[in-house]
Amino acid sequence: MKQKHDKIAKEDRPIAGKNYELHVEGRPMFEAQVTEYKGGCWIHLKINKPLDDQYVNVYKAGDEFKSRVAAYEFYPVEPDN
Repeated sequence: MKQKHDKIAKEDRPIAGKNYELHVEGRPMFEAQVTEYKGGCWIHLKINKPLDDQYVNVYKAGDEFKSRVAAYEFYPVEPDN
């Protein structure tokens, strides 16, 4: 396990209640709402939709989970209404 992990820049930290496209190493994975983030290592996400066909069978709309915030790049998006 990585003893020291990358920190997300303060100005780039996601905000609870907002929607983001989440990318890993520049590749879009899914759009999700941040349901909880208190500025630490962990973030709670609720999937809106997968963004890559590779993940359609992995992530479904409404799935919720915790993950490391430093694992993703966050790009703000407006929710689909």
